[in-house]
Amino acid sequence: LGLRFPPGVLRMVRERVPPERLSEVVLGAGLHDPASVLRLGLVDEVARDAGDAARRKLAALAAHPADGYAAAKAALRGSLLDGPGYE
Repeated sequence: LGLRFPPGVLRMVRERVPPERLSEVVLGAGLHDPASVLRLGLVDEVARDAGDAARRKLAALAAHPADGYAAAKAALRGSLLDGPGYE
């Protein structure tokens, strides 16, 4: 497509995609079927009913203490939102 990844998006991709799959995902710029996105680490789960799977996952996450969850999430992802691309 000739598009460049914004720096903030590229940081997120680097955090999410396993290092051994990073070049395939970024440089390949392809469309992938459900089995491939799972193999590439782009999704955590493939389900027939995505809405039901999402509701179950959200319910499990919502059961955690909100303050502790927010602090852990910020510690893991906070640096992703710093710097160029998120201003």
